Amino acid sequence: MSQPTAQPDDGARAQPAPTTRPPSQDGSQPPPAGQHPYAGQHPYAAPGHPFGAPPPGAEHGVRVRSTAAKFWIGAAFSIPVALLLGVAAFGAVPLLGRETAQAMVPVAVLLGLAAAVAGIVWAPSRWYVVGTLTGAAIIAVVLVIAAAVFWVGLLALFMGSAAH
Repeated sequence: MSQPTAQPDDGARAQPAPTTRPPSQDGSQPPPAGQHPYAGQHPYAAPGHPFGAPPPGAEHGVRVRSTAAKFWIGAAFSIPVALLLGVAAFGAVPLLGRETAQAMVPVAVLLGLAAAVAGIVWAPSRWYVVGTLTGAAIIAVVLVIAAAVFWVGLLALFMGSAAH
């Protein structure tokens, strides 16, 4: 047999949990006339974090960079990296010999890929690496376009001189 469950009497009904804000500030009612609707809280600020205050973690002189700043720092970093890789690639042939330099290309590609994946996985360096990869892609596209323009010009030069 089942035991009958006790029903609360009318005086013992569950009361709603008290809110920490008065009803006029919890969004259920508009604010009183003349009071700003956010009452000191900017609509896009984190709750309990005043608008314009430094972000959490910036106390005690710790500098916090935005993701956009990290991205553009990484993009700017790709220019010297591309130059150094180019110098290393062209300098490796006379130093190591052609066969050894060609054998080192797959190793260098795998190391670069592993470094990029590790940089993206590790959260503090993620946006720097994404910016660097984006900058490298832009440099590659610009170089391909420059090479295409060079070859079209060279072809036009030889085709034009063959007609004479």
